[in-house]
Amino acid sequence: MQSAISDLRDLITQPQTQHPLVKTEAEALPIINAEFTEIKQSQTDQRATLRKQILNPERHAQAVKATLVEVAKHYLEESVWAKAAITYFDKMSETPDRGA
Repeated sequence: MQSAISDLRDLITQPQTQHPLVKTEAEALPIINAEFTEIKQSQTDQRATLRKQILNPERHAQAVKATLVEVAKHYLEESVWAKAAITYFDKMSETPDRGA
């Protein structure tokens, strides 16, 4: 709730500082409308990016691999051979342009 209040406060004070000569509601309404339109468009872009990431099977494969590596490291942390094998297979599974 505090975060939402802070965001709202910023949303109000930002146009005030950017447009100090605006004194009437009629002058402020077009500016506010433009601000909200910009916010709406940027949120749509963020949702589209998130949707692409969620629907991308390669991203899921990367997440599963990273999770399995971390779990294996946790359970096999005493074995240097296990760590070496995990690191080896982890690096081998990267795309060629990302590897060392």
